[in-house]
Amino acid sequence: PGSPFSSTSLSLTPPSIPSTSPRPRGAGWQHKKLTKMATATLADMKWLARWNDPEVLFGDNTKYESDGGEGFDVGRFLILTVACHSFYWLVHFVSKATSTTYNGLKDASGRSTWCAYFASIVHGSTICYWSFPTVFAHWNAVTTMTNFDLMLPGMHKVFYLFSGYTLHDLIIVVAYMDGKPDDYLYVFHHLLTIAVWWYVISVDSFFALGAMMCCVEFTQPFLSLRWLFYEHKMQDSIYYKINALIIFVGWWVLRIFMLVGFMGSIVVAHALTSPSGIASHEVPIVVAWACGAVLQLVWGAKLTMGFLRVVFPGTFKKKKRT
Repeated sequence: PGSPFSSTSLSLTPPSIPSTSPRPRGAGWQHKKLTKMATATLADMKWLARWNDPEVLFGDNTKYESDGGEGFDVGRFLILTVACHSFYWLVHFVSKATSTTYNGLKDASGRSTWCAYFASIVHGSTICYWSFPTVFAHWNAVTTMTNFDLMLPGMHKVFYLFSGYTLHDLIIVVAYMDGKPDDYLYVFHHLLTIAVWWYVISVDSFFALGAMMCCVEFTQPFLSLRWLFYEHKMQDSIYYKINALIIFVGWWVLRIFMLVGFMGSIVVAHALTSPSGIASHEVPIVVAWACGAVLQLVWGAKLTMGFLRVVFPGTFKKKKRT
């Protein structure tokens, strides 16, 4: 006892070294992290579950607005774009497995056009299937309207599908542009179309005018069929000529007389009868209609010449480019 070398005075434990590793975070931090992850997961699940309801894709904007949304449903627009583009690629795979004409096309641009026209046939048919019954059901109101605020039910799904399809088609147009003047007209037309449907849904107005714009898509499946007939070497057949006649009549009745003429008369009547003339929120629609009318007249002139070449072969020859 008392010795400086006794076991009670010596420590065999080495001195502790301060740790350089970060201190473990407390349970509160872990709880916050798990809560944040769970909230994000539930939000994603809620977003995905939303699309299981057919009313979200094919109804009006009620469900979107009840979830706090306002104006144009970008999610719905993008999902329909992906759906249209997926169908386009489905046509690629099916055609490659079944069609000798498709496999005989020399370049990627021709094969893309083949698939785009099949998608166009389905799109145009669907738009008309939804639009014409709505217009006919409200025919008296549509044909006597003198303002832009007439609402028609059931058109949200049409406008969203139209805008989604147009974005899908714009991607293809840009991917295969080769510098022709029509390419730039198509790009302008597609951007204008998307902007129109975005604006119509955002301001929740102009639905009757929009429904009539959708009806002009009647000619689109027949325009696509014309190209497919040509690729199948059927340009001398009676089917090709009947198809050309349908395009010619449909274009002049729907795109020239109705879209340019009748809708133009509504614009003029509204401007003359409204105390304030064309209101500021109506200007974008009037400008869009005017641009669309010019495009219909330009393309209508080319289409008419094409029809005359079919009916009277050799009399209206195309000028060769120099």
